[in-house]
Amino acid sequence: MSTETKAASGRETSRIHNICYRSYDGRRLGRAYARRSLYSQTLRGSFGLGRSAKSKVLPMLLFGVMTLVAAILVAVSMATPGSTQLVVKYTSYAIYLQAVIGLFIAAQAPQAVSR
Repeated sequence: MSTETKAASGRETSRIHNICYRSYDGRRLGRAYARRSLYSQTLRGSFGLGRSAKSKVLPMLLFGVMTLVAAILVAVSMATPGSTQLVVKYTSYAIYLQAVIGLFIAAQAPQAVSR
């Protein structure tokens, strides 16, 4: 008799619990399909895709703010004579707009986590 325990992996750790709510006779699509579905539904919910216009307002407004600031920075750097560099470095753009990014994350986190 061996007392060694082998770590379960793959399908051995997956279980389907039947609580008799609704029967399902279809094909089991696996973990990868479940991961892809959760990822795509989270993105759709975060950006309001496939939902009413009311749920698209905040994400698109914040997207507009980010692109408008970028467009203004590029226009200023192009209008400045003799300068070939951007006003704000590419690597520090997100740092300057971290309040906008933080607002988006704070607004969309409940939808992404509580699904």
